[in-house]
Amino acid sequence: MTAKEVRNKTVVLAGGGHAHALLLHNLIRNPLEGVQLAMISPVRYAPYSGMLPGVIAGQYPPEALHIDLVELCRLAVCDFIHGRAVRLDADHSVLSTDTGRGYRYDWLSINTGSLPRSPPVLGQLGQDTTVIGVKPVQPFLAWLDDLEVQLPPLPSFSLGVLGLGLAGVEVALALEQRFCQRFSGVTIHLIGAGTLLSKQPTAAQQAVREHLSIRGIRLYENFQASVVSGGLQNDRGKTVFLNASVLCTSARPDDWLKGSGLKQDQNGFVLVDDALRSISHPSVIATGDMATLSQQVHPKSGVYAVRHAATLETNLRRLLKGESPIAYQPQHHSLTLLNMADGRAVGALGNIAVRGRWVWYWKNWLDQRFMKQFPRGYTR
Repeated sequence: MTAKEVRNKTVVLAGGGHAHALLLHNLIRNPLEGVQLAMISPVRYAPYSGMLPGVIAGQYPPEALHIDLVELCRLAVCDFIHGRAVRLDADHSVLSTDTGRGYRYDWLSINTGSLPRSPPVLGQLGQDTTVIGVKPVQPFLAWLDDLEVQLPPLPSFSLGVLGLGLAGVEVALALEQRFCQRFSGVTIHLIGAGTLLSKQPTAAQQAVREHLSIRGIRLYENFQASVVSGGLQNDRGKTVFLNASVLCTSARPDDWLKGSGLKQDQNGFVLVDDALRSISHPSVIATGDMATLSQQVHPKSGVYAVRHAATLETNLRRLLKGESPIAYQPQHHSLTLLNMADGRAVGALGNIAVRGRWVWYWKNWLDQRFMKQFPRGYTR
């Protein structure tokens, strides 16, 4: 392929997730010469999920968590388009946004992230029932700020966290640190359909279980929850009465890919080959939570989204030159670092688990090192 042919190519980045942020960071030093590059995002400030529990707990200010996509795009010579992707016509290579405009592309990369799955709702919900997802992050942080103002005059407040995975545990501990240390009437309830940290080693489960008990967080396992007026109810009729519930449940995609023509898994994520390309439309690439590898499924987590970035960059360069892409090689084991929100953390790799203040310093060092790559900012 000639330089002139490459120059006529348009690459559209849908979403400002971790993989796209890392791609743009690398393009600052080593740009895609002659390619028209554009990012479409509904927000200017993209959150880094690894530091969210620390922001909730007050260990970091909100701006420490957020990447300034507008400034990052400027540095990478990438057009920033403020808008939400609402429709994809993969057969005709057109991505449409909520502004009513459609954008044609030669290559589209999807890194829009995921949302927590909502539980079923039983009956009519009253105004006393609040259910909010931990994502999108900015509305959730704004809700926490508002709640903090409302709490002082209240004699009691029951706050539930739905989800027994890493996200649910970290958010529950962070909420306890933020609210229970200052407002005596606040109680935290951690609720889920399975068992606590079922995918983590036994030592990590035991350490967290002990810590939840010490911190007064009430744990409900094997609780298949539905939302009812005033709280959550399981399939046996037991109700946990709550003033508000925070969703940290399994990942689901936004609805904008429905009717796109892309082949998807049973949950609506894009099925991709080992080069992260759509198995039905090879000009579409998906990374992060939006991608499901058809041959080697791995968890939906920020760890894998970060690892996708290197393969995404390499393959964009190769595909633009008419070369064959390389295969993504997921790691067999990923390091887990769980913020306990009190200056300590639990680390797990394979069947090994450690805990202590030094583990938190290690996690903090890794998170800060990651975020130092990007311009940061935040406005409510």
